[in-house]
Amino acid sequence: MKGITIRMLVCVTMTYVSCNSLQHSDNQVEEKISSTNGFETDAILLGSWHITSEERDGIISKCNICPLIEFARNGTGRIIKPSKQQIRFTFNLLLNNKIKLSFEYDYDYFNETEFFCKLYNEGSIEVLELNSIDSRKIYILSRQR
Repeated sequence: MKGITIRMLVCVTMTYVSCNSLQHSDNQVEEKISSTNGFETDAILLGSWHITSEERDGIISKCNICPLIEFARNGTGRIIKPSKQQIRFTFNLLLNNKIKLSFEYDYDYFNETEFFCKLYNEGSIEVLELNSIDSRKIYILSRQR
């Protein structure tokens, strides 16, 4: 029983650290998305990301247990909430660093469907920032490089 408790504590601690350790630092930002011709390639988005924080109307919420968002090569994706509920969507990369999401069953996890994207590195962490077109909502996604 003691071994299980220690493993759970280590797992929770690692999750907390990985989900809440991002700090924006201008001197570490390395842009990976072309600002003039849209995305250099959609391959940079593919794979799994953790949604680490959300900002709505200037109020920032950090995720203690991070939802996972996955982008697949065929233009589909899914959000896996901590409850294990899966929300499926399709995505299209547009010019001018935009992404458009279309959710199944009119379930919008993000409450928006089109975002400006910004991808950069903070040390060994890759960060994907999704900014709503009206700039009222910002979602920060991250993953280890």
